[in-house]
Amino acid sequence: MERTVEYFFMRINNPSYRYFTIKYFTEAGIEYVDEYMGAERAQAICREIKLKQETTVAENQFCIFVGRENADPQRQLADITTLEVIYGMITAAKMRKLEAQLPEAHRTKLVLTKEEVALRISDFYNGTLRMALADDLKNPDSKKIYNHIQLYDDDKLPNIRVVGRAKFEAAARAFVERLQLWVNEATPEAVLSDIDRILEEHFWTPNHRPPIPRGSKEESITCHHDSRYVQMTGHPQNIDFPLHLWPSRAPVYDERHEGPTVEVPVFQVEANLPRRAESTR
Repeated sequence: MERTVEYFFMRINNPSYRYFTIKYFTEAGIEYVDEYMGAERAQAICREIKLKQETTVAENQFCIFVGRENADPQRQLADITTLEVIYGMITAAKMRKLEAQLPEAHRTKLVLTKEEVALRISDFYNGTLRMALADDLKNPDSKKIYNHIQLYDDDKLPNIRVVGRAKFEAAARAFVERLQLWVNEATPEAVLSDIDRILEEHFWTPNHRPPIPRGSKEESITCHHDSRYVQMTGHPQNIDFPLHLWPSRAPVYDERHEGPTVEVPVFQVEANLPRRAESTR
């Protein structure tokens, strides 16, 4: 079968989405919603809304998605989920129509090619992640280096019970230092090669659902594809299930983390697969 497939990528969180979400809530009569609104103001707006005897759909949506406790209003206004609350399921075709509505001064691409995504993920590794690695390695708090050790890195580090804490921390620091060299290899070409591989693996490998875990009677409803530079989750049979792709390595923060966090680029993936769509109905 000829594999002529076109892939489309849309950022999960994009500041450009705020143009549409702010416009929607403002036109619905909710005042003081703008790009400077913080959590305190958003929650105050919600408290005012909840005092009303009758509320509109837009007011309820605002309180659920933007003004809820512990939410970051600006992040929520820029989230594709909030966009879908307004416009329904977001497809590449719908996103292109929204792109055409952006003011000329703020016009930007909302639908990306896989080559553009590879470039952005490469930039994340060589810019954002590189700086985070350098900052955490020179931080007086030695625990900061653990932001860069993933669960799957355990086999690259010694057993702390065998070597002791001092040797384990030295090994962990050496491992994170090596990551500074690792990001040098994350070129756009290398990232694109991994994107191609996991897209091929997902769309053209039948029945790739993960095996049932030992002791469990239920299969996972999702599949996960990993590679050196990117990873992706989706559903092995349902072509309408959202596909999300993002870098394989990024800082991991626990609940005790204080200070800024790294913004990780995550993309929703859509594929033009008419043949497969017909065969799975």
